[in-house]
Amino acid sequence: MQGQGNTTIVQKPALDAPDASSEREGLESPWLRAAILTPDFRTYMTTTQLGAIDLRPLQGLLYKPSQAVVMTFSADPQLGIVTGHFEGPAVVFLATTSFKLQSTASLR
Repeated sequence: MQGQGNTTIVQKPALDAPDASSEREGLESPWLRAAILTPDFRTYMTTTQLGAIDLRPLQGLLYKPSQAVVMTFSADPQLGIVTGHFEGPAVVFLATTSFKLQSTASLR
């Protein structure tokens, strides 16, 4: 709809009324009710897993890597990294170490 001069008037379309059945389904959800009624989401909204835990996705972590990044402990938790400004080279190559023996101890 054009107004006078260079002014454009935009009208927001009217919202349709929500379907009563979809509104009722949302209110009957136990998770939605719990989320609305909980005093503290972090403390009261916890879940637990029923049944056996599947550890197969962790299988790759049981093998020794051929290389690893060299790390040390330090009194400075950021190891001199600052977030207020940039200084130093744009590319830094990380020190790595290689493992020659690929065998691991047998757990019997």
